[in-house]
Amino acid sequence: MKIERLLHPQEEVLIFLRRDKWVLLKMALLYGVLLFGPLAIVAIAWWFFPQWLDRQTAEPSISVFIILGSSLYYLFVWVFLYRAWLDYYLDVWFVTNERVVSIEQKGLFSRTIAEQRLFRIQDVHAEVHGVIATVLDFGNVTIQTAAAEVVFEFKEVPKPHLVARNIIKLVEWDKRRRNVRE
Repeated sequence: MKIERLLHPQEEVLIFLRRDKWVLLKMALLYGVLLFGPLAIVAIAWWFFPQWLDRQTAEPSISVFIILGSSLYYLFVWVFLYRAWLDYYLDVWFVTNERVVSIEQKGLFSRTIAEQRLFRIQDVHAEVHGVIATVLDFGNVTIQTAAAEVVFEFKEVPKPHLVARNIIKLVEWDKRRRNVRE
């Protein structure tokens, strides 16, 4: 989706966010284990029990079920990998000089696009949980309006404290520009 199509005239993107690269690396490691794990198990079984494995694969009906089962397994792993990558790549948040926009992919065929004007924002805070998130400096940024519910949550974004501080500055600037009283 082209972001330019979502912008109003005279509106410019000031902050553009996507999940941290660590999330992509973590996903790649998980699916790498899922893709190469069964091959490693078969190699270890063949190394330690070659006679048993030869007897199991010598029967044609068993071989067909092994091939069918492994094909289905790899098909599902690739589909879930593709879905996870789409979720990573298509979840985008950006802040313009007028509003905050959240585009979140939920599944393969569902997308949510939400926006909120800057002057309506009441609270912005950042959270970092865990050792890896602290070391690599990524976490969640939560934005709330006067309503009790959370309007936006930017999940696993890099430098969440800096992002929250910059959004607060933009909100204050927009309120001064519009002469909005808190």
